[in-house]
Amino acid sequence: MAAPIVPTKYQAKYGNPGGSKSGFTPLSPRISDLQPVSNEENFQRNSLRGYTTTELIDLDAHSSRQFKEGNLQNPIWEFMDRQRWELLDYPPIPLPGGGPNLTNGYWTADNDIVWNIMTPILRLASRVFSRLPLHPWFDAFLFGEFSLIPLERLPTDVSGVPANDGMRQQFRCFKLREPRPGNAEQCAEYVQRLVDNVFSKCVRLGFKTKRRLPSKYLNEGYDDQLIEKLKSSNGLTILNYAPGTIDVWISIESLEQLLDLNNDLNSGERLVLQYRMATIIIHEFLHVLFHASRRSYDFDNLTYNAGAMIEDFFDDEIVAELGWSGENAVSSGTCTKIAA
Repeated sequence: MAAPIVPTKYQAKYGNPGGSKSGFTPLSPRISDLQPVSNEENFQRNSLRGYTTTELIDLDAHSSRQFKEGNLQNPIWEFMDRQRWELLDYPPIPLPGGGPNLTNGYWTADNDIVWNIMTPILRLASRVFSRLPLHPWFDAFLFGEFSLIPLERLPTDVSGVPANDGMRQQFRCFKLREPRPGNAEQCAEYVQRLVDNVFSKCVRLGFKTKRRLPSKYLNEGYDDQLIEKLKSSNGLTILNYAPGTIDVWISIESLEQLLDLNNDLNSGERLVLQYRMATIIIHEFLHVLFHASRRSYDFDNLTYNAGAMIEDFFDDEIVAELGWSGENAVSSGTCTKIAA
């Protein structure tokens, strides 16, 4: 009788139906460049942004050793605090059951299981947010030099619009301003005014799932392509014109891993997931900041400024997406999951 196939620890953790190995099991290095590239190596490089698992282990970017747990004790900003997380979606999303760490209830902030997961994430997001006024990118976003982007940089769908057309005037870029001793203080004061006057009054937060669009948007007339984009996003920021509110949604799919239902999440993986979720939250609040600072919506008079809805480009970047731009500036890159 053939000996039973014993799964590797990677297969046991990450899965690979019908085999004993996971696609992420570390590989022995090729002896020379003339040696054919295996299917396993191709899979890992395609999934891990050009790296193999072995290379990530050598770089200490992937490790099974024990790391010190996060110990931040700073307060959570009031616009992210527990009472700001409302039951925005109906019906609420149930927590998954099963496994050694049985859970119950729903993805709502009043569930202690959920809030215990969110607390270190929101502390980290709050710490980063409080330091943003010190960063040159953030200073440029609020007080930098703004100009219309050149005609050749316009998106193809508006490149034929006359230069004096109102749509053309919406496409702007911002650049760094001259560094001065009072810049950071000016930024911090302005952000605090936005927090007091807009964030604390108008922002609501909630959990969504990639399996469906939040129910309140099902009858908004979105086309199928946009619906799929909204569903699949890690975070989602929606400006509601009539009630004068901004909804910030965070997808539960990455948070579900922090439930650690099978007791197999090591300290490094936990820290990575917490960092990624904090980054997603900061990403969404940069979109909130755009609506608040660019006055795309007058929250006092409940009026909509159509000319301020298109986000600005930063310098010579080719995409006008403030969340990604801010992530790239602060973290020297963007935080993405395994491609597979």
